[in-house]
Amino acid sequence: MTWWQLLEALVGQIPFTQAGVEALLGIPLVETRRSRHGLRLQGGGVVLDQGLQLVGVDLRLSFAPGDPGFMVLQLGAGCVSLEAVRQHYGALQITELPGSDAPDAETMHTAFLPWGKLSFGMAGSAGDCLASIALEPQK
Repeated sequence: MTWWQLLEALVGQIPFTQAGVEALLGIPLVETRRSRHGLRLQGGGVVLDQGLQLVGVDLRLSFAPGDPGFMVLQLGAGCVSLEAVRQHYGALQITELPGSDAPDAETMHTAFLPWGKLSFGMAGSAGDCLASIALEPQK
């Protein structure tokens, strides 16, 4: 699966469920936190086409009715450039600046889509390669 196919397939999973995301990614997600509001599930080790690898998958599911969830993907091996993202999604808005000078602090570039926000994180330590992506469906 390519990076773009993965994103399209994840959007097709909205509202997110543990079973749906596990089946799509082919990995188990382990519950790492539970509160009265929801739960947090994590996993990783997903290899995509062109040498791309997801080293972290962070899925947050709310117990509130109608909440579609929230997901963050951490990229490891391989590179997707911000220019490639712009070519695919068009204009992006900077929605978050790094809160520190740490090399892994990220600048978030966001595409506002009919289903919600798709944010691409660029960290200084990653050069011109994406470090993360967040899928935030509308509630």
